[in-house]
Amino acid sequence: MTVRECFRKTEEMLRDGAGDALHEAGYIMTELSEKDRSWLFAHGTDPVDDEMAEKAFDAARRRLLGEPLQYIFRRADFFGYSIYVDERVLIPRQDTEIMAKEAEAFAEERKARGLNTRALDLCTGSGALALALTRSCSSVTASDISPDALAVADINLKNNGACCELVQSDLFDALEGRVFDLIVSNPPYIPAGEIEGLGPEVKDHEPRLALDGGADGMDLVRRIISVLGDHLAPEGLAILEIGNGQAEEVCRMAEAEGFSARTMSDFSGEQRFVKIYRD
Repeated sequence: MTVRECFRKTEEMLRDGAGDALHEAGYIMTELSEKDRSWLFAHGTDPVDDEMAEKAFDAARRRLLGEPLQYIFRRADFFGYSIYVDERVLIPRQDTEIMAKEAEAFAEERKARGLNTRALDLCTGSGALALALTRSCSSVTASDISPDALAVADINLKNNGACCELVQSDLFDALEGRVFDLIVSNPPYIPAGEIEGLGPEVKDHEPRLALDGGADGMDLVRRIISVLGDHLAPEGLAILEIGNGQAEEVCRMAEAEGFSARTMSDFSGEQRFVKIYRD
């Protein structure tokens, strides 16, 4: 079997699924071959050994059952990093890179003024955001309530040679008395009643603990904002990722606590992030 034949058979297998069969077949082939798509097309007549072909077809079968490709291959891309993922953590989303870029710009601006930035990634999950912060911040702490998530974050930090403190904590509980210049968080924000209506790749595979934000999706956001003043330094910045339709209420809650707030959109134009700071 050639590269092209393996690619086409994989694509055919995926046509009964809900995703883009051509894109997903390309994803499978590039992950298995560790080559980019241009190489696959340039070497379409090269032979493929039976083991690689069977791995491609097995990945297609698993994908048809709803398993995300990132979990199948134990890898996701985020902010220029290769991130290890499994079903203990959410798969990092491309939209979250917007928050990482905004946080990096804040830290770089402080650095230009001779200021260090103590950063906290609250609800770190895979550690992807924490890893991104290590590029520009003087110190980074990553916390999560889940020891399983922290184990995955530890893998990613070590794989990339990054220095970051890991703390098991229910939000700020184990961080009492600590203050940070930059706080980022992608907390659970999906209303509990909506989870069963999500696609199988999310509801059947991603950890519910990292999805369920309570009845209206904002249980953890409320808790974060209610004590944010105790943990955000003067001239500090907090950035929260939020769910659809939550921006107005989150801004109202932040302003009630004496902060200013403004929203940022994701790649689809949804108000996905809220920046919180003091004037």
